[in-house]
Amino acid sequence: DDASALHGTDSVTVLELPDLPGGHGAFELAAKFCYGVVVDITAANVAVLRCAAEYLEMTEEMEEGNLAFRAEAFLTYVVASSWRDSVVVLRTCEGLSPWADDLQLVRRCSESVAAKACTSPRAVRWAYVGRTSPKTPRAAGTSTGDSGSPPADWWVDDVCVLRIDHFVRVVTAVQARGMRPDLIGVAITRYASKW
Repeated sequence: DDASALHGTDSVTVLELPDLPGGHGAFELAAKFCYGVVVDITAANVAVLRCAAEYLEMTEEMEEGNLAFRAEAFLTYVVASSWRDSVVVLRTCEGLSPWADDLQLVRRCSESVAAKACTSPRAVRWAYVGRTSPKTPRAAGTSTGDSGSPPADWWVDDVCVLRIDHFVRVVTAVQARGMRPDLIGVAITRYASKW
């Protein structure tokens, strides 16, 4: 090949991808995927994989069942149905701008979180343990009301770990879904106190 003729057979080709979302870790996972190594897609890495797949053009146009497709399937069928996973993906999107926004990851996860936060506790069978806070002390496993439902602000502490722009997206989404204004106020107050 031309490179071998110019530089000899021992030359090394250097490929620089300075704007790759997720950096070298994302490239390593994508390369493993290309070489048939099983890559476990998790809530912690799905946003990075989805953004890197888009950047590297690992889409269905190139090959069926490619990395972008698999990451999208995980987002749709696993993350969207899970409170914890939706919050984890929002956290991992923090370092993936503008890719995560362009691929609608932030919007979809914010809406998933909002939908779950706005679900009536009476309509859901909860496996809620609860958190101890100065305002509402309770031991893990104790009832938080007559029905054993979590308190109305059960979701606030989890979203308070988000970066401000993602927190605002969640608050806007819960407001659009009709969340009580006093609970939105609790979320904003707790977020301001934390940060």
